[in-house]
Amino acid sequence: MTLTRNPAAWTRRAVLACSIAAVAAVHTQAEQAERIRHATTVLQEIMAAPDQAIPSGVMEKAEAIAVFPSTVSGGFVVGAQRGRGIISVRDRAKNEWSLPAFLTVTGGSIGAQLVRSRWISFWS
Repeated sequence: MTLTRNPAAWTRRAVLACSIAAVAAVHTQAEQAERIRHATTVLQEIMAAPDQAIPSGVMEKAEAIAVFPSTVSGGFVVGAQRGRGIISVRDRAKNEWSLPAFLTVTGGSIGAQLVRSRWISFWS
């Protein structure tokens, strides 16, 4: 049975493919929303801690902020690192921050390590 000879089979497969794509999109949106929540929590916790807070002068000059709520590193002799986070860019003309863009950081290293950490970067 070929798809060209059986339009009903083609339709069923198309509906199945669209359904799978819709489920994947919903899963991706939920994952992105969770990443935003984690990044927001991390930034709020850091700013609330007087000994770890980012100085206001740095925040005022920052053109972008990237927050990676968790990065995981590990290895023995040869290591690897991976983390997922978000970045937001400042629009000085509107005095607003952009909607978040989603980033993944991956890297390698030499040496023994096993670390879980938070990572925040500022660009000015």
